[in-house]
Amino acid sequence: MALLSTAQVTVLQKIVKDASFRQAFTANPQKAVTDAGIQVSPADMQKLTKITPEAVGQLQAGVKSSKMGDADGTNTLLYAVAVATLIA
Repeated sequence: MALLSTAQVTVLQKIVKDASFRQAFTANPQKAVTDAGIQVSPADMQKLTKITPEAVGQLQAGVKSSKMGDADGTNTLLYAVAVATLIA
């Protein structure tokens, strides 16, 4: 499994937590990330753009339904699994 960069985790957390960002990301990932001011390397952005709108919905639903969460109410492990399966 590939390791996640801090930027990838930030984007995935924002997808889960922010409905307007999630909608913008599904329409245009590059623009959404740029508009949010998140600094992402070209390699990370290439991987993030592989996430389909359907996968975005599944990621958000999966984290939301998870009983195990980080201090901020999300689950970084789920992000790692999502990235490994969606963009590997």
